[in-house]
Amino acid sequence: MRKQIVTLAAVVALSIGAASQVAASSIHTVEDGDTLWSISNDNNVSVEDLQAWNDLDSPLIYPSQTLKIDDKVNTYVVVKGDTLFKIAERHNVSLSELKSRNDISGDVIHPGDQLVLEG
Repeated sequence: MRKQIVTLAAVVALSIGAASQVAASSIHTVEDGDTLWSISNDNNVSVEDLQAWNDLDSPLIYPSQTLKIDDKVNTYVVVKGDTLFKIAERHNVSLSELKSRNDISGDVIHPGDQLVLEG
């Protein structure tokens, strides 16, 4: 009985897929008037993260300086039985937005495909 419960739990976990966050880097070139605070707000990250990603010991930045920004991107790994509609519904995103974010024109997805949910 216990073995069946463990097996059932594993099947349920695999059947709903895996949502995760990955980091995608982008570069920001500092302009006159930019501050770490304004850049962090524009990119939905913390000042502390900006400093860590760019090895900054102080909050001072200069025009023309480039800063690395790691954006959090929510992703989902497709499992057997998934459809785009079910994934969109489960993650509160429209079907058209899900297809657009993933450059999908049809309706075909495969187990193991990684879809961007938001970000």
